[in-house]
Amino acid sequence: MDPFAGPQHTETLIADVHTALGKIEGLNVRKSAVLAPCTRFGVGGPADLFAETASTSAFAAAIRVCRRSNLPLYILGDGSNVIVSDAGFRGLVLRFTACKVQVEGVEIIADAG
Repeated sequence: MDPFAGPQHTETLIADVHTALGKIEGLNVRKSAVLAPCTRFGVGGPADLFAETASTSAFAAAIRVCRRSNLPLYILGDGSNVIVSDAGFRGLVLRFTACKVQVEGVEIIADAG
């Protein structure tokens, strides 16, 4: 099923997902966020929704919301290997921002953000 079947359906879907994401603690959500500042090349139009978090539970919850709503999802890392169209992205762009590194004996554990 196309999540963007018509303009009215699109706005309703985006509004519903925005509301659901806004209830997730530790998740910063914005509508119509320009993606250019999130990419190495500094290009890219707006995402319908953009969310970022350093919380693994908030990250997982945001993915569940997208899956339930059938909203397209793109997970963005550092933005160094991506070029975003000036038309932007229809759906949610989700970014994990944690950057903690810890040493436990001979192991180094690093967040993925």
